[in-house]
Amino acid sequence: MRTTNLAIALSLSLLGCVVELDDDPSLESFAADDDGIDDEGEIDDDLAVDLGAAAIPHETDWMSGRYGVGFHYLQNWMRETKNGGSAEWNATVRSFDVDRFARDVAATGAKWVLFTVGQNSGYYCAPNAELDRRSGYRAGERNSTRDLPMDLANALAARGIELILYLPVNAPKQDARIAHGFGLTAKASNGNWKVNEEFMKKWAKVIEEWSRRYGTRVAGWWFDGAYGGNGWKARFARHIAAAVHSGNRDAVIALNPGASAGLRQIAPEQNYTAGEAGNLRLRCAGRLVDSAQCAIFLPVGSWGGGRVKYTDDEILDYTNQQLGVGGTVTWNLGVSGNGRVNADKRTIFERIRGRIHGRTP
Repeated sequence: MRTTNLAIALSLSLLGCVVELDDDPSLESFAADDDGIDDEGEIDDDLAVDLGAAAIPHETDWMSGRYGVGFHYLQNWMRETKNGGSAEWNATVRSFDVDRFARDVAATGAKWVLFTVGQNSGYYCAPNAELDRRSGYRAGERNSTRDLPMDLANALAARGIELILYLPVNAPKQDARIAHGFGLTAKASNGNWKVNEEFMKKWAKVIEEWSRRYGTRVAGWWFDGAYGGNGWKARFARHIAAAVHSGNRDAVIALNPGASAGLRQIAPEQNYTAGEAGNLRLRCAGRLVDSAQCAIFLPVGSWGGGRVKYTDDEILDYTNQQLGVGGTVTWNLGVSGNGRVNADKRTIFERIRGRIHGRTP
C-alpha cells in the first residue's frame, strides 16, 4: 500500500531517496507459505514520527557502500523439515556446516550475512528459555537444541564477515500456543497476531536473551512485521532497541513496515532501513533516509532461493548504483538445510565481485 503522508514523501525527496512504487505484485509483502516474509496489512500514519534533523548514523559506517547476502532458513520452507516436527528440525539444524557456509559466503565478497532466527512456523534455530517458559514448550521442542546463530557468528567472524539476525516483532502466525503464551489472542485482517505494548515488552525479553548471549558477535537485527495493520506503534521500538542494545550497544536496527512502504525510517531507534523489495525499482539516491542508513533487501530469485531472475550485469549495475551513493544492498540467495549456499547464486557474485565499485572486504 502506498503511503499518503505528504510530509514523509517530501522529506524522503529532500534527503535524496528515490522511491519508485507501483502496483507490481512482486512488490507485495511475502506470502507466509510461499517465498516471502509476511503480510503487512495497512500502514498506520502513527508510524510517521518526527525524526528531527538528519544526522549520519556512524554506527552504520561499516555498512555504507558495501553489500551483504541474506538467507531464509525456515522450518516450514525447507524440504528436509517442512513435513516434519521437532526431530527433523533439530537433526537438520545440527547438520548445518557453518565452516562450509562461511567459505561460500566469503566467496561472494559480502561484508555481512542476514540470517533468519525464525518466522511464522514457531520453530527457531536457537535455544531460548524465555520463549519456552511463556509458551510451555520443552527445550528443543520448537527452539533447536543447537545454537546455530552462535556457531554462524564465530565461523563468519573468522573470515571478517558480520552477522545480522532476522526476527519478526510478533509471535509466529502459525503457532497459537506461543502467541497465547505472550498474551495475544486476536488476529489482524492480514493473518498476523494483533500486537500491543504489553506484548512487545514480553517479546523484548526473548530478544534480550539472544542479544546478551551473542553480544558483539551479532552486529545488527532486521525486524519484520512492524505493520500498522498488526497494531504496531512507533513507540514500541524503544522496547526492541533496549533489548538489542543490552548485548551490543552498537548493534544496528531495521524495522520493516512492509514491502510497499518503500524506504522509511519509522522510529528514531531505527538506524538503517529495512528496504524490502521484490524487484529492482527501489533504489537509494543517497546514504540517508531521514537519519537512517539507506539499505535495501531483495532476492536474486525468490526469498526461499528459486530461479535467478536477473543477469549478472543487472545485479552488478544495481549493486554499484546503491553502493556508489553510500547506500547498501543485501541480496537474498538461498541455502540448504545442511548449510550449502545455492551454487547458481553464489557463482554470480564470484563472477562479478571484481567489478563491484563499492567498498568490499
